Amino acid sequence: MKKIVLIACLFLLIASQHLFAQRVYSSRYNYHTVGVHLGSFNYFGDLNPMPNTFSMNLGMSSIVVGGMGADITFKVAQNIRFRTMLSWGRIKGDDASSADPNNPDALYRYARNLHFRNDIVEIAEHIIYDLVPGKGRFYRRKSTVPYIFTGAAITLSNPKARTPEDIGDKWVSLRSLQTEGKKYSSAVIAIPVGAGVRFKIGDRLDIATEFCLRFTFTDYLDDVSGNYLGVADYSDDLAKRMYNRTAEPTSRFNDKPRDMEKVTAVLGGVFNDGGYNRLQGMGMAGDTRGLPEKDAYISFNVQANYVIGIKNYRPHPKK
Repeated sequence: MKKIVLIACLFLLIASQHLFAQRVYSSRYNYHTVGVHLGSFNYFGDLNPMPNTFSMNLGMSSIVVGGMGADITFKVAQNIRFRTMLSWGRIKGDDASSADPNNPDALYRYARNLHFRNDIVEIAEHIIYDLVPGKGRFYRRKSTVPYIFTGAAITLSNPKARTPEDIGDKWVSLRSLQTEGKKYSSAVIAIPVGAGVRFKIGDRLDIATEFCLRFTFTDYLDDVSGNYLGVADYSDDLAKRMYNRTAEPTSRFNDKPRDMEKVTAVLGGVFNDGGYNRLQGMGMAGDTRGLPEKDAYISFNVQANYVIGIKNYRPHPKK
């Protein structure tokens, strides 16, 4: 994470120097756009298919939508743009869907049987560096412009999980249950790093495609980070049922049955711990539940941006 922060700061320093170096650039060439974007979200965390940071389950991708007017960009120099972007999307994960019980490295995550979904709202401020400078009036901008960007974002996060079948069919907030005995904020700070390509469709219309990876300062996008507590550590009955899902025969994420024979052959059978079931070989107080590495999420989207605020311009002559 420290390296990412340093890289982002270096990018901002270079961009700011480039901005001041273009003082001869006329402000009358500046313009701004509004737009929408549509794409997909995916996440990297403790419920990855493999035990590495950027293992991804494409089957867990979800649509992300930026509403009308939520994407505002200001062109302030030949290569520099500032953008405010508002996005909504869902990230999700499921041990039983992602982890392969036939892989010894994945068996414990399969047995853990945790899942989540998280509907997040993000507002981000980006500084965009166009790799091809745009000179002159807006209608003379280049037909194809690759770009890179970074900035800062605040995300509202609320991971949820589905209750056991015998006590209803609800998606409940995990943050309020404190499944690992810790409090964490719903507001998450992230550093976005991304790249894209923008295509000129008309005098006022651009279409762009881009990806953006967010490095966050939390490990609780999925509500999984540290160690298991014991049953006696919880006063809430629902928390006692939700923190340890190892003994459930199905994944409550999608109600698909689990291969319990493979799991119990290695970890042992179902054990009654203080009136609550768990597998014998995992889930004891102090056992590893997740790894203390910060979560991240990524988006791929397509944007449509329209130039506004320009009046009485003379379009370039058609050839």
